[in-house]
Amino acid sequence: MENGFSYPNKGTDRISVFDFDATAGSLMECPSLAAQLREGTVPRNGVAHPAMPILFVVGELDSTVYALRISQEGRLDRSKSFRVYRTTSSVSAALRLSCFL
Repeated sequence: MENGFSYPNKGTDRISVFDFDATAGSLMECPSLAAQLREGTVPRNGVAHPAMPILFVVGELDSTVYALRISQEGRLDRSKSFRVYRTTSSVSAALRLSCFL
């Protein structure tokens, strides 16, 4: 998917995928490419790996970072998840990726 992008939907715990049609100037949701995360995740922000087909997404309420593989078709497949440090009052709102290539 050349003109695709993802959107974290906090209300459905889902990472939606859209395709942009430059000719028509419109967006089309592609439900078959989306990734469903655990209930209560509340996906907040995501960042793509600069060299690999991976999207990292942080869950605001479960304080978890999800690694989603991006297929050639643009489908997001859950690969791994990592719990980050959490206290009783912590929430995650941002994600920053530093890579040494």
